[in-house]
Amino acid sequence: MGVSKNSMLYWFPKLEEMGIPVPKTEFTHIGLDTKNDMWAVDIDKKEMKEAVEKVGGYPVFLRTDHISSKHEMSMGSRATGDDELRHCAEHLVEKTMMIMTVGLNVLAIREWIEINHYYRAFGFPHARDEYKTPIGFEMRYFIRDGEIECKHFYWVKGSIRRADRDNWKSLHDTTKRETLRQFEKDDVDSLVLKIAEEFKGYWSVDVAMDVDGNYYVIDMAEGEESYHKPECENAPDVMMRIYGNSEYVEEETDE
Repeated sequence: MGVSKNSMLYWFPKLEEMGIPVPKTEFTHIGLDTKNDMWAVDIDKKEMKEAVEKVGGYPVFLRTDHISSKHEMSMGSRATGDDELRHCAEHLVEKTMMIMTVGLNVLAIREWIEINHYYRAFGFPHARDEYKTPIGFEMRYFIRDGEIECKHFYWVKGSIRRADRDNWKSLHDTTKRETLRQFEKDDVDSLVLKIAEEFKGYWSVDVAMDVDGNYYVIDMAEGEESYHKPECENAPDVMMRIYGNSEYVEEETDE
């Protein structure tokens, strides 16, 4: 049985070989130790520390080959030291076990990309800004059989919680408008079309812009298994039934 196409082990080496800009990434072993009817994270601390050094040192972004925990950020994706690194690894394993529908093959330790953004959100209630997720200049492209089928601003306004700015709604609109303008100006479509020529079938491709104006492909997945904004004519009907209008914002209650 081969590796899943949704695994980074499938699509990431292909992007690197093509010369597509991606964050520096090192894969390390991660698994479960289930002795004595208990589970614990099975990792190689030396291997992880060497991986951190190879991608440029702390801070680093963590994910497995299938999932990340970017909405929790400090709990599962951003590590600034060895203790946080292990904590994030444990969280990712626990999250994988809860999902059950994805595999757990490796831990990906990636260089930290400072994504351009105007505000942050998610994270724990009352968390400091650096422990919240940047709502940044990111786009999700859908490619099919060598062409771009559609593209959308990545962040869903209706999903935002615990924003760090009272005027986050207007900042969100500005971020979306500026992202669309900047990606168009810099012709990011041409980068995505190169990927579409290599990856046959239906895929989602996530692209982010950092604070210096550099672009990185940060994630890919098979299109049928990717979130697609329900309002798009290309989105399956099930998206609207499950998620509703992506721009609808519910008022938050105190947490």
